[in-house]
Amino acid sequence: MNLKSALNLLLTSTFAVAALSAAPLSYTLSGGNNSLLADGASKTYTSGGVTLTITGWSLATSGSSFATGSLGLWSPGVGVCNDAERANCTSNSHTVDNFSGYDFVLFQFSAPVQGASISLATFGDTDASYWTSSTNFTASSLAGKTTNTLSSLGFGGMTTNSGGNVNRTVNISGTGITSILFGSALPTPDGTYDYFKISGVAGETCPPPGQVPEPSTFALLGGSLVGLSVAIRRRQRA
Repeated sequence: MNLKSALNLLLTSTFAVAALSAAPLSYTLSGGNNSLLADGASKTYTSGGVTLTITGWSLATSGSSFATGSLGLWSPGVGVCNDAERANCTSNSHTVDNFSGYDFVLFQFSAPVQGASISLATFGDTDASYWTSSTNFTASSLAGKTTNTLSSLGFGGMTTNSGGNVNRTVNISGTGITSILFGSALPTPDGTYDYFKISGVAGETCPPPGQVPEPSTFALLGGSLVGLSVAIRRRQRA
């Protein structure tokens, strides 16, 4: 095999290894037509071949069971109207808030993700609480669950992320995530009601198990490419 053939083979191998790496995902939830979906209805978005399905949920009190809510597709982003707000879903009622109950959005990915983040458009304070799960389940399975029984759907412990009256992004730790239950702070950590809309979701795909390239693999391939390039140049000068 001559040097050029060897270089072509190495380049092909490099691209094959890179294909196993994480691919970026980005979902824009802002720019809606200011419409309110039916109670329990879902909305889907697609990026990089991964479908994101979202549904609206709420808790009447911190100790009650999750009930379906209505998603609002507003220009600044997605909001939720719960049972207490649906009849008059105006003003701050159409945000994700904890003024009259606690509003949440369930994000479900068709493939596991990592490095997830959720962007918030402020309508007040932006403290938020969330759970993540790596278990596949139907959205309707959340109905009737309490925060104490979310583990039956694979959710871990609750994380509360504090923020002020600013547009901001919440970074979600963990890998292999298939669901994120995200909403207003439960309870609010500073005594102030939280009001925000969700303008976007981002993350990246997870490489198949057992196929994650080691850093040393990239270093070896890179070194080999440099070596072959030098050898080809020397041969051409000879």
